[in-house]
Amino acid sequence: MDITLDILRTITPYPIVIIFSKKNNIRHLRLNSFKVKIAFFKRANGWRPFLYDFSIDFCKFLENPHHIIARLAFQFLKPYTNVNHSCPYDAGTSIIVKNFELNVDAFRSRFPIENGEYAISVSFFVKNKVKISINGSINHFNYKET
Repeated sequence: MDITLDILRTITPYPIVIIFSKKNNIRHLRLNSFKVKIAFFKRANGWRPFLYDFSIDFCKFLENPHHIIARLAFQFLKPYTNVNHSCPYDAGTSIIVKNFELNVDAFRSRFPIENGEYAISVSFFVKNKVKISINGSINHFNYKET
């Protein structure tokens, strides 16, 4: 059974918990490698790719975080997650993202974006099969007067 979480137009106050267990079809695996694919979209006559669409081997990234966009994204998540070591991750290990709230001002300081509706898709692959997919969108309007 694969898992898909859709978080549309909201940032949930509930923790996102990824548990490597039988429920995720990752039974007796010791994960030495899994990929994460991140894609950004903007709504303009339908959802269109926007700026970044990349994949990384997450275990290699944790050992040597040289991918600049992934490193910036991970800096936003790191205070809210229990990821504190590199691979391997054993079956039964939980990766938790808890109480994450996107600080739009900090985000815009690194990724200047204009007003509009944006989406992100994050997929986790084990042995080239999607095991978990998290999708979300946000309406961004800058009401600050300059």
